[in-house]
Amino acid sequence: PHLTVARMHAAASAEDRKKAGETLLSLPWEPGISVSVYSFKLIESTLTPSGPIYRSLHTVPLSLPLTTP
Repeated sequence: PHLTVARMHAAASAEDRKKAGETLLSLPWEPGISVSVYSFKLIESTLTPSGPIYRSLHTVPLSLPLTTP
């Protein structure tokens, strides 16, 4: 699963980008849903007429892999 935090058109102005960031920071993020997260990936998505193209830019592992005894 993934979470798209924001998507801006390449031609978006600096002011529009700033407003989007301020809006995201002002949202009430509610606790209560537990999700295990083992890594964080920064992914670039390029929208095309035939669908999005995803490219992994960087991965940060957050914990050691689970092992079974």
